[in-house]
Amino acid sequence: MVLAWLGPRFVVSVWAVIFDEGGQVLLFQHTHDRRHPWGLPSGRLESGETPEAAICREFREEVGGEIRVRQLVAALHEPHLPALRLAYACQVVSPPTAPSVEVDAWAYFAPAGLPTCVRAIQREAIARARTQPGKD
Repeated sequence: MVLAWLGPRFVVSVWAVIFDEGGQVLLFQHTHDRRHPWGLPSGRLESGETPEAAICREFREEVGGEIRVRQLVAALHEPHLPALRLAYACQVVSPPTAPSVEVDAWAYFAPAGLPTCVRAIQREAIARARTQPGKD
């Protein structure tokens, strides 16, 4: 019990890595990060929520679409931050339908032509997802 109160604290966030049939990756233009507006669909876990449920909920809340989680492709520690990032290969069940207060645009990009503002750690997650067997 003491360890739970005094032990290290991490923010756990989840990312969806979604490729279309042409191998392009889906990025959201987030309104909350001016330095890195384009990035993977993402969100934080809520109390009692599984990572898989969290990324599906975030996708639905942010753009009105539905995704299916396929597999975990990376668990990455954010340098210099108490943050753990879980990247999941996902598949679109129903596409985004509407922007929100958190996401004002979305688009698919070739992995070699990502916007320069995409963070290095997200580029790493995308690269790892591209090498996973069964990616479609």
